[in-house]
Amino acid sequence: MHLRKTPFASVGLAACFALGCGNDATGLAASDFVGNWNVTKADFINPTNPAQHLDLIAEGHVVTAAFTSNGRYALTFTEPGAAPQTEVGDWFIQQSMFVQRADVDPDALVRFTVEFGTGAVTLTTMDSEYDLDGDDIDDPTRLVLVLERQ
Repeated sequence: MHLRKTPFASVGLAACFALGCGNDATGLAASDFVGNWNVTKADFINPTNPAQHLDLIAEGHVVTAAFTSNGRYALTFTEPGAAPQTEVGDWFIQQSMFVQRADVDPDALVRFTVEFGTGAVTLTTMDSEYDLDGDDIDDPTRLVLVLERQ
């Protein structure tokens, strides 16, 4: 979920140790996220024109996520007809937000709001970019991810 200029945004936290990787004041807990997940929606949305969007999963991409209790993650992205690519980094909970930082861009924190459903979690961020209009320039987007436990 490195969300700036990566295959997943040209996608998609050692602070976990400082924060204790436990509950924050909002009641979110690391245990809410630890485990393996299938991403069932990865929708990049133009914030000024929500009708302009692209759900990579609907387009045939396959994305899986693994979050470990020591604050590390691995995301595996597979575009149709391409070899899988994996991104790794750190994750933590801070002020009711799920936060991730990819090893490839350690200065960029991506903050997600969190909404839990039955067996799934929805993560939403404004910290994403994607070329929605095909001009080879990444545009600011809102990204909505839905993850379901494997």
